[in-house]
Amino acid sequence: MDKRELAETGVDFHYQIATFNQSPMLVCHCHALTDRDVRRAVRTSGACTVAEVGEQCGAATGCGGCHELVAEIVACEKRRLAVFGPSDPPAHDALRPKLEHAQLPPDLLLTG
Repeated sequence: MDKRELAETGVDFHYQIATFNQSPMLVCHCHALTDRDVRRAVRTSGACTVAEVGEQCGAATGCGGCHELVAEIVACEKRRLAVFGPSDPPAHDALRPKLEHAQLPPDLLLTG
């Protein structure tokens, strides 16, 4: 199937392509949390809001600079769960290095 045929199906493949084989993205500088930490909080605890994610992993509880991004990731993960249901993390997630609790050098830490 070529791009033209895919476009005619009317299916949005953007989310699937955008999340496949991506490296972890540092989301919360205050707590050194990645997008995977936020997604995991939504998946494992059922957190549906930024405040609930903050209670689970600490994201968006520092300076607040990541609040909008955390909200976007929560909404995206909720859509993924609605389509695919709760499941194990994607296979590509398990193959990536774990940066969830990275210790940043003091000169790279941002303060609020």
